Amino acid sequence: VRRPGRYLVDGLTGVCDLLQRAGGPGFQAQSRGVQVSDPGHAPKRIVDFLSWLRHGMASENPKLHANEIVHVPVRLKEVTLSGEVAYPGAYDILPGETLVHLVEQAGGGFLQGADQKNVQVSRVLDGAQRERLQLDATGIQREETLSPGDSVLVLDRAVTQDSIVVLGEMRKPKPPGSPEESPEESPEKSPEESAAKMARARVATRFSYKIAQGERVSDVA
Repeated sequence: VRRPGRYLVDGLTGVCDLLQRAGGPGFQAQSRGVQVSDPGHAPKRIVDFLSWLRHGMASENPKLHANEIVHVPVRLKEVTLSGEVAYPGAYDILPGETLVHLVEQAGGGFLQGADQKNVQVSRVLDGAQRERLQLDATGIQREETLSPGDSVLVLDRAVTQDSIVVLGEMRKPKPPGSPEESPEESPEKSPEESAAKMARARVATRFSYKIAQGERVSDVA
């Protein structure tokens, strides 16, 4: 914690309340595996400070007793969470924690555009090799247990669909199949008006194209 030491508490002070008084977990701290122990009694209690902070879970803020010790360990086993989640970052994981539990409790849940059927997990194997998994977080694979060192990437649905977005300086800034302007429908414009129209087209042109299997950049361009 940022301000370790001895603190005077009353019967209403919870573990997370005390952590806040102590400045909160440090930069390399386990915010999800806080240990609370009594020198004369076992076992230790484990508190998830992050869940209390994010979701206000009262069960993660148990009341303290005299002479108890609150220990915040260094984060050694962590998982990296990135992409379409509310709070991407590196998080320590709980024993046996599943993919969806990590996303909901630590990552704040999936964003609206998340492709939950195509979650990418990169896992370190023996010999520093990496295995890449594609998991469906809406089915049975939602219970996939994560391992320390995993990198979880939640993709945007727009990236994984069979379409692409083309934008920028195209010769004909029109979607496929749109009719060309006829001379009668396109009155003569001044050079200034033509330049302004072209500038707007360069900035605003953004069209979605369906693509077929095996198509290349040159086929679309």
